[in-house]
Amino acid sequence: MTRSISLIFFILFLCSCKKDDTNPNNALDGTWNLIEMYADPGDGSGDFRPVNSQKNITFKADGTYSSNGNVCDFSTMANEDTQGNYLAMDVGYQIVCESEFSTELQLQVLEGYLIITFFCIEPCQQKFQRIQ
Repeated sequence: MTRSISLIFFILFLCSCKKDDTNPNNALDGTWNLIEMYADPGDGSGDFRPVNSQKNITFKADGTYSSNGNVCDFSTMANEDTQGNYLAMDVGYQIVCESEFSTELQLQVLEGYLIITFFCIEPCQQKFQRIQ
C-alpha cells in the first residue's frame, strides 16, 4: 500500500512539473541588429519607433558579447567596437556596465526579438532582430 501511495505521489509530482522555455540555452546566441527604440516621455504614451541603425550585437554561448556600438549607451550609433560578458538570470540575461557608476542592463528574448532595458527615469528600451 505504501508503495502505491508513493508511486501515485511521484507520478503527480512529474505531471506537475512544467518545462521552462523562458530562457533556453541558445535563445541569445547569434547576431542581432537594432531595429526599434522605446522612449516614454513620462505619461505612458511611449511606443517602439523604427530606427535606421547599423548597430549589431553578437552573443556567444561562452557568455561573451561583442558589438560595433556601445551596448551600455542608449543610442543608435555603430561607431565603437565593444565587448564584454553577459550573465544568464532566472528570467532573461544581464549585462553589467562599468563607467562612472555601475548599471545593469536587462535583456530578454520576447516573441523572437531581443529587448534591452536600460536604467532610465522613464522607460527606455531597444529592440533587436536576429540576423544570424
